[in-house]
Amino acid sequence: MKKLKKGIPFLIYMMIWSLYILFAWSRTHPGQIIEVSLFILYLVLPASAFIISVLYGQSDHRAIYLLTLFFGMMELLGCYLSFIHVSLTDIEKILAPSTEIVLYGVFPSLLGIMIGQYINKQNRYKM
Repeated sequence: MKKLKKGIPFLIYMMIWSLYILFAWSRTHPGQIIEVSLFILYLVLPASAFIISVLYGQSDHRAIYLLTLFFGMMELLGCYLSFIHVSLTDIEKILAPSTEIVLYGVFPSLLGIMIGQYINKQNRYKM
């Protein structure tokens, strides 16, 4: 049961990401996607990555640093899967997203892990 509770934040992130991709592909007019995509890609997903990284950062596992790569790749994949739809319907040409988009997932996650580890250290010293 404890392992299931640890996986819930990760599942919530995946649900938000999946709903975003479904929303992006369900829109027929490219103009409808842009505002929502910018809001979700540059605010909601990085904020979710930060919060989840704070929660997971409170553990002592070294593997939590892989979360930064995961969130970075999910940000890149989300951008690619949402804006490829716009580029195919609007200009009929596939445009590759910039790799700097990975940083929108990596930096909030890394910051969240550092804050989570700081909280973990503070809790250990109180005991």
